[in-house]
Amino acid sequence: MGYVNDVYKDINPLKTDMYQYTMSQVYFDQGRQDEKASFYMHWRKPPFGGSYTVAAGLEGVVDFLKNFKFDDDKIAYLRSIKKKGQPVFTEDFLQYLKTSKLEIDVDAVPEGTVMTGAGPVVRISGPLVQCQLVESAILNIVNSSSMIATRAARIDEASGGKAIFADYSLRRGTSLDIAGPRASTIGGAKAVADMDAARLLGVTPTGTMAHSFIMGYRVNGVLTPESELKAFKDYLKSMHMNTVLLVDTYDPEQGIKNAIKAAIETGIELDGVRIDSGDLFQLTFKARELLDQAKIEHPELFGKTNIYLTNDLDETQIRNFYVKATEELGKPFPDNVVYGVGTALGNPGPLGGVYKLSACEPNTEIKESKDKSTVMVKTMKIAGRDPDHPELPGSKSSLPGIALDTVRLKDKNGNFIGDVIVDRAFDDKDGKPTILDQGYAISLADNHSEIPLPESASYETLLKPIFIKGEYVYPEHGEPAKKMSHEGSEHEITDLDKIQAYCKEQRSHLPQSVRDVIRPDRYTILLDPRTNEDRMKIMSEMMEMPPPPVTKNIDMYIDNENGFRDPNLSLADGGSLYVPDGEKVSKKMGDLITNTTDGIIVLSQDFHPADHISFMTNHPGVMEYRKKILEVEDKDTKDVMNPAVLAFSEIVLDRQGMIIGVKDGDHVRKVELISKDLKTTSENGWVPSTKDKGRVAKVLDDWLEEPFSKMRNISTQMLWTPHCIQGTRSSEFSEEMNLPESLKEMLKSDLISPDLKYHDEITGNTFYVVRKGMNSEIDSYGIGIENDKKTFTTAQQVFQEIAMDLRDQDVEVANINIGGLATNFCVEFSHNNVVNLLCPALQMRGIEPNINLLTDISRGIPIPGGIDDPFSLEGAPKRMNRMNGGKTNITYSTAEILKRHPEPVVYGGLADGGATRNIIL
Repeated sequence: MGYVNDVYKDINPLKTDMYQYTMSQVYFDQGRQDEKASFYMHWRKPPFGGSYTVAAGLEGVVDFLKNFKFDDDKIAYLRSIKKKGQPVFTEDFLQYLKTSKLEIDVDAVPEGTVMTGAGPVVRISGPLVQCQLVESAILNIVNSSSMIATRAARIDEASGGKAIFADYSLRRGTSLDIAGPRASTIGGAKAVADMDAARLLGVTPTGTMAHSFIMGYRVNGVLTPESELKAFKDYLKSMHMNTVLLVDTYDPEQGIKNAIKAAIETGIELDGVRIDSGDLFQLTFKARELLDQAKIEHPELFGKTNIYLTNDLDETQIRNFYVKATEELGKPFPDNVVYGVGTALGNPGPLGGVYKLSACEPNTEIKESKDKSTVMVKTMKIAGRDPDHPELPGSKSSLPGIALDTVRLKDKNGNFIGDVIVDRAFDDKDGKPTILDQGYAISLADNHSEIPLPESASYETLLKPIFIKGEYVYPEHGEPAKKMSHEGSEHEITDLDKIQAYCKEQRSHLPQSVRDVIRPDRYTILLDPRTNEDRMKIMSEMMEMPPPPVTKNIDMYIDNENGFRDPNLSLADGGSLYVPDGEKVSKKMGDLITNTTDGIIVLSQDFHPADHISFMTNHPGVMEYRKKILEVEDKDTKDVMNPAVLAFSEIVLDRQGMIIGVKDGDHVRKVELISKDLKTTSENGWVPSTKDKGRVAKVLDDWLEEPFSKMRNISTQMLWTPHCIQGTRSSEFSEEMNLPESLKEMLKSDLISPDLKYHDEITGNTFYVVRKGMNSEIDSYGIGIENDKKTFTTAQQVFQEIAMDLRDQDVEVANINIGGLATNFCVEFSHNNVVNLLCPALQMRGIEPNINLLTDISRGIPIPGGIDDPFSLEGAPKRMNRMNGGKTNITYSTAEILKRHPEPVVYGGLADGGATRNIIL
């Protein structure tokens, strides 16, 4: 008797793995027991296929460390352990354990904190042996509690805030410990079935009835619907303050009707009906229907009746209730639902938290040299090589660092926009993480490339001091509030309601796509570049690394012309199609070109004749953009606009620019042109800038013969204001691009060639200029293929030439960096041309291409219609990534390219076309 109580009362230093003691004996024998070390606990990935983990269990860690001491019984047990007839532990070591006082520093994230990746959850620093001996218990406490808290948070998220859930896990759990209900409460449970947990934690107890209660009733010795009714009525009379009835013992639908009848006949308000078997989805709708009908006549009895659902539920099943209701039935899942979750909380599975050494004092050999320095040396687990990137450590590697922490970046509303794992040893003198001034960090999710830091309004470092030199200091750094456990109690406990509210607030600041229960997006997780440099240095010291692959940059700058960046150009200057903020990209692009040596630079140039098909001025009465430029009449009413066609229609033109149809789904409906004033509309935020006269199309019944996708003699045409007319200022590249003067002269003097090639002897750069949109009858967005999807530009030959040259140079990897104007048109189409034309040409010659969208030198056009529009700016990056099978790096930065080139060394200058240019050696 008393076994269970003793086990959970006596969490002591022996709650650890034996190897912690065997290693500690060796440290002691070497005189290293008091060397300072730094360990950190982290999770390699979130559980359940999600994108976050809820940290829990810190209070258990605190209790464990506060009671960490060796009494005589523990020392006697260690003394009794023998191997091969010999004591495993020496008397000197045992005496050290008995007399030593815990002197570790502990920093941890507060319970309820949402963790998104590999950042530290707990950091332990101090004497090496002490840090080692606390490892296993801390992992057990934090992993088990965090697993349950995360599952609870996901269950809380599953209904989208429309339902509540209770923890029914006592009978399904693996222990009688209250840590489980405590963790589920942190995650979002509003009540627990475990009465003792409710008492000790100060939370609400909940309970209904078992099937056995119903089965024990008979009427004349026989089980009948009347016997169930009698059981319900007896229960209501005794439990009139807690009236939830279990209705599925025999027939759920009959049970619901009996519950309603029992409430009416007793006059006692019904709090809820519980369904524990059958088709919970269908039965919930049926229960809601019957209860709502009863409510009409007896609002006082059924005004607040909930539907309780149980039976091995988890967050995926719950989420599917709501998705299925919307997608299959076209209506919402009923409100006033309470979920009782047992097995999913009692046995959620393991959480792979690990505890790794990240820094320690110099090793024994250094100390023998009489060096008394206490400067810590960073270390890491390498775990082999990443199979896809042999220059990088394996997936189970750890991070080096003296004081690892996470900096969470937030926008002005407090929403989370990115986490950066840092080493606080790099903080400035005021304790501010210097990563905030660096402008870029390393992506942990995308091949460890450099990307710009997201702009943030504020930041927070997640770890808080808990113990300093063994002294408990958490009350000074945000320890949760306390309360009495229940009325009449003198037992003070942590207020879990406050932690639950904090957890819910944390989740609310994550993007909804990251919080999703099913197929969530990944959160942005970055690494301080200096920590990355530390780990690469350690790896290179420890492993014989293969020679780095021969790489080459192919920098593609799309249409950075005056016509897209200057809103003030007149038609005489060649017109303007201004891209918002287009002028801001030129200087960065120029910096890249200036700092590039021996590179390949491909420039695309919109180069239109004045009569180009895409100019709205060449289509009288038709306005810019492709939507809302025809008012169509319904065939039957003649004078009523047909909104179904209007809202999503596209004009279909023939090669001469004449309107011949309206796109409707996959086909084209014929139209009859009517001479009439063009009526304008401001739907979807689009307001025409003029009041031109135009033509109206009347939609006819019949369709053009072929599906639109197979019609080769027509195309859907977006109409624009005139821009980039050949030989004008509008078509010239921005001056801030810093192109060689000789190249600029070539471009001005040659208005015929569809492409130009120029090699700069000074920098070794080769420039290719590919002109597009030169055919009056075909528009062109992409650098490689005209919009008719069959006419190639000269880029096809340029790409083949580049691939041949790189093969001759034994290049193994080509980094294709794309940026320019506009992201959702010419950049996106050019990206797709690169995927279909340049990448295969490189791969045929044994060169692996990597495509990077330079987001900081790309700007888009906010097309009317928003993100659902097929050319929307918001959807462009996802479309590009999807088109390339998820391989395009969307958040690439110019900082990565600049870093690859050394700072230019200037020695005088050289005359070049009337200008003096610096020489870069």
